[in-house]
Amino acid sequence: MLDIYIDFKSPAAYLALKPTLRLASKYGTEVNWLAVQTKQAPIPEAAPVEDRGTTHRRVRAIARQKMHLHYARLQSITMNFPPTPGNTDFALAMLHALEGDRTEFVQAAFASYWVDNQDLNNAEIVSSLAGSRHPAPDVQNSLATISAQVEAAGVIDAPAYVIASELFIGREHLPWIETLITPHG
Repeated sequence: MLDIYIDFKSPAAYLALKPTLRLASKYGTEVNWLAVQTKQAPIPEAAPVEDRGTTHRRVRAIARQKMHLHYARLQSITMNFPPTPGNTDFALAMLHALEGDRTEFVQAAFASYWVDNQDLNNAEIVSSLAGSRHPAPDVQNSLATISAQVEAAGVIDAPAYVIASELFIGREHLPWIETLITPHG
């Protein structure tokens, strides 16, 4: 079992989706999708007068976005950054509430956010992604439970992987994770 903590508004988690699913499929490993709330800041507007720190944060945010777009092109996936990062609390609560294999919902939610820039805090949109058979989650209680689980696991960002009681933060660890999944790992 591979536990993976995601937030639908995290560009790194979105970029980790396809490689994670490929890895899980290759070894027949079940993926347990878990929610984590991350903070995603918009790229700061250039000001007529900026101090060095403000300029640095703006330039670095632009560079990060370009890097994410570069990796999206390499994977042949569409990645449309919304002008302002959206709130994904309702979708995270729904992910937490769903039972069984959540992969279909995860794929639909990521596409909804990154391809269509839909509001994943909108109950109607998220419920349609989950299918009508799922009742709306209690968002406040779900988020409190999610926060407690995330804190207990030591997760600080998305994507975060837990396998063989080891925590890996970031998709760059997938080769190492693969060694733990393999029969000889």
